[in-house]
Amino acid sequence: MKLVDILARELKEWPADSVSCVQDADREVRFYGGTCHYDFVASSLADKDDEVWLSDGIPYAGKVTRAQWQAAVDALKVESAPAWVGIGLPPVGTVCEINHPDLGWTRCEIVAHKFMDCGGNTHAIAWINGNTLDQSQGLRFRQIRTPEQITAEERSNAVTLMREIVTHEHLKGLGLTLHLEALYDAGCRFQEAK
Repeated sequence: MKLVDILARELKEWPADSVSCVQDADREVRFYGGTCHYDFVASSLADKDDEVWLSDGIPYAGKVTRAQWQAAVDALKVESAPAWVGIGLPPVGTVCEINHPDLGWTRCEIVAHKFMDCGGNTHAIAWINGNTLDQSQGLRFRQIRTPEQITAEERSNAVTLMREIVTHEHLKGLGLTLHLEALYDAGCRFQEAK
């Protein structure tokens, strides 16, 4: 395991004044920067594939910065978030989509659950685009769609629109949907008149 991964799992808080750290052969992790010099003993040694460098003739395994540690901690939070299958409230930590009144379907992260007196239900609180909070009882959330799902939805919407345009009754009864799907798959698209 790399030093950054060991620290992400074991170190609860990065020392305030430190900018980086190294681990020596005795498992001691030394933090450097500013006025802080704090020692922390990791439960295991970093792998030999970590960068090894010498300081005053002493080999050190990997140098880790505060930013690297924070990225590894954030990655662990994402990995540990419970899976949501699109039914009920998304668990805290879930990244999904919410149907926002002004933005339409947009990506969000569930940051909390809160019991609301209005209606007496628990709502999921969503953080949208890093600057907006929204909430719902679960009706406005969906899983992030795959590219294939987005393509299938676009195709279905286009075929529905083409079907509405066709006015000839004789054509409507001859497997029109199959013909329109074939036209769509061949590259035909509806264009509004200018």
